[in-house]
Amino acid sequence: MGSERHPSIINMSKIRPSKRDLIILLLELFVVIPFIATLSINCAHTVDYETLHDTDTVIHRDTIKPTGPAFIRFLAILDNGSTVVLKSSPLASSPFTTASSQIDQKYLPIRNDSPFVLYASYFTGPLPGTQRFDSISIPADSLKSFSLTSILIFQTRDSGIFPLFANDSLKKVPAPKGFCYFRFVNGLPDYPQPEPSVNIHLDNSDASPLFNNPPGAVLYQEMRNYVLIPVGFHNVFARSEIDQTQSYSTSLNFEEGHYYTARLVGIRGLGNDKFIIDAE
Repeated sequence: MGSERHPSIINMSKIRPSKRDLIILLLELFVVIPFIATLSINCAHTVDYETLHDTDTVIHRDTIKPTGPAFIRFLAILDNGSTVVLKSSPLASSPFTTASSQIDQKYLPIRNDSPFVLYASYFTGPLPGTQRFDSISIPADSLKSFSLTSILIFQTRDSGIFPLFANDSLKKVPAPKGFCYFRFVNGLPDYPQPEPSVNIHLDNSDASPLFNNPPGAVLYQEMRNYVLIPVGFHNVFARSEIDQTQSYSTSLNFEEGHYYTARLVGIRGLGNDKFIIDAE
């Protein structure tokens, strides 16, 4: 009896792993486990995107600070209402983009880590006008990843151009129910005199100014960014605070959740002045 072994006791010293078992073990150590770890790390940085409205507006959700393109679009505010052609170099055969007198719905992606220059071709004076050339600098290194920016190209009094950068971050914030977003650009150089500036009034020319932050009238070559207004049909007035008997007005049915840019443009002395509202 003393020499018998109990059948449930296994002599571990006699077990030897096969070559097949060793190969499987090595695969697990050097391939499978690192691959799973990589998946875990990548999942911690998952990025989701979604499109809002009719633009390529990008919302970024992540657990780390994102890096990626900034998005820009253009609006040309020339005295004659013509288009500005923008190229990446003076000798480029095709344009980078064009800036028209109506704001574009689409944004263009650009690198946000380095500035660059766009070379402009445009016409001044009564159309067909005189062709001129200039350039504008895009400070891409100061634009945040996935930021939205409208670049307004104004004409100077010496027939040059300069850009005004407008933060479009509210394009990422849906309007509350029953409201839409509205903003205004003053591009009229000769109304009123001697200092061109107007206020915007909703439904009544004597109503309180729509833009009061900062307070005061909207100066020439200034933009006031989006504010919320109720949806529905509205008469919109652009009025001088100096001569309250004269004003510009236009009417529009404003839709819920939409974005609108109003513009006072042209030259009053030439009779091509207009008050326009673009539905973006």
